[in-house]
Amino acid sequence: MRGAIFFDLYGTLIDILTDEYDPGVYSALYRYLSYHSVNISPEEFRKTYFEDIQRQLKQSQESCPEVDVFKIFRNIMQRYGHRKFSKSVIADTAKLFRALTIRRFGVFAGKY
Repeated sequence: MRGAIFFDLYGTLIDILTDEYDPGVYSALYRYLSYHSVNISPEEFRKTYFEDIQRQLKQSQESCPEVDVFKIFRNIMQRYGHRKFSKSVIADTAKLFRALTIRRFGVFAGKY
């Protein structure tokens, strides 16, 4: 039997800073999602995103829950879209979101 080791990269080995409150992020996502027939304004997208985060955290049974952004984007796209979306489109949306929100990303000095 093979095992796996999990450890925290963010804040331990990886120095990352994100800004999920930047309105420009939601404007860019709006343009991308409108290409995929998802009709949601940037303001509504931002509001729904943060409401879904709170919903996930409240529903979790874990003491330190993780937010599943993939599920949040899937739910938003299904709610405001006019078709079923492939996992790859949802994953691409989540990756675009992360790329748009990263302000700093690198290895902490002396950690490599």
